[in-house]
Amino acid sequence: MNNYSKENKELLQDIFRILVEEVNLYEGLAETVLNKQKAIVENDIKSLKKYTVMEQSFVKKGNDLTRKRIENMPPETVVKDQQNSILTRFFKKYGLLNDHDWSGLESRLHVALTKIKRANLENSMLLKTSISFVQNMIKLYYPKKDKGSATYNREGKSQVEKTHVLDCGV
Repeated sequence: MNNYSKENKELLQDIFRILVEEVNLYEGLAETVLNKQKAIVENDIKSLKKYTVMEQSFVKKGNDLTRKRIENMPPETVVKDQQNSILTRFFKKYGLLNDHDWSGLESRLHVALTKIKRANLENSMLLKTSISFVQNMIKLYYPKKDKGSATYNREGKSQVEKTHVLDCGV
């Protein structure tokens, strides 16, 4: 075995190890994002805060792992390309598309990232809807341009008081 193939084998092992860590991390992130969604739906602020902190930690670690993986890859596979991702180019260069272990990792990574993207989009919509609901409830119960209703006192003078829906016992 020559040095070049030994170096390639070590390079592939390092990248595989990093990719395994990365996939596991993103699968954990996907689970956290789904738990965060449950906290949003249940209006569990304490859990929402906990999952948001966890999510930020996962993203930071994921970015570090991705950076580390890309630094270990050969420069010709790291060139940004519109059609192929860095990982796809790497797989093609080393003939890893047909390797069961490597393609399984790529598949798991794709599934985890798809779950994360979908859940983040859903969470964003849930939060926007919640904020809109609260803002509309405030407008309903405390309108800005509220005309007061006139009441007459014993002396026959009108007294204007602002009344809100809350004041009417609704």
